[in-house]
Amino acid sequence: MYLKSLLGILLLFFAQESFAAKFKCQKTVLGGKQIVVISGTTRDGSNTYRMSQIVTDQLKGQLEGDSNTYVEMINLVDWHDERTLEHAEWLRSDRSTPRPDYWNTSRAFKDNYEVPIAMADTIVIVHPEYNNALNGDLKTFLDLLSIRSFKNHQIFTISIAAGQLGGMVPDEQLHTTLSKRGAAYSSEHRLGIAKIEQFFFADGEEIENPEVSPRAKKFINRIADSL
Repeated sequence: MYLKSLLGILLLFFAQESFAAKFKCQKTVLGGKQIVVISGTTRDGSNTYRMSQIVTDQLKGQLEGDSNTYVEMINLVDWHDERTLEHAEWLRSDRSTPRPDYWNTSRAFKDNYEVPIAMADTIVIVHPEYNNALNGDLKTFLDLLSIRSFKNHQIFTISIAAGQLGGMVPDEQLHTTLSKRGAAYSSEHRLGIAKIEQFFFADGEEIENPEVSPRAKKFINRIADSL
């Protein structure tokens, strides 16, 4: 029994090492530096997505002259919709096939999410505060990734909240999760934005071109300078 358990652990370890080697190979072929911005909620049209888009656009603008730097945004709404659609199609079928695999064993998950994250030099996670805690969908998404996906990566987080603390509690929870995975993550890599509604709305109307605060702009500059 103990021998079987040990064999299983060794097989898992070498499978992960092999996958990590594949990422490294692809990175070498593509070359350049890569930044991945993760919009960390499955809520469509959210302030998290709006902030993620601003960060992505600002980084692209700053790095526009650098042809060897790539900025990509991963929207968890897409991940959620893919799972929901696949499940709905299976429910409408005669169910003669196995239930769809929504987790990290699917090829699509690896290609669309795990590979870009593992290949990135810098990862930016924008996430909301839900009930004074890290939201469940983001935690699930992170848990599905290979445990080595964040190892030795530069991580920056932007927590947003309706309250005055700027999502400090969920960001601390995220910090713990990522640090245990070997991510390069420090207090200087964290930004909390309080009263986020005031950033995007005025008198109940959405602001067409919200102005980035000097504090947020300085943080985005720090992300660009990390490469």
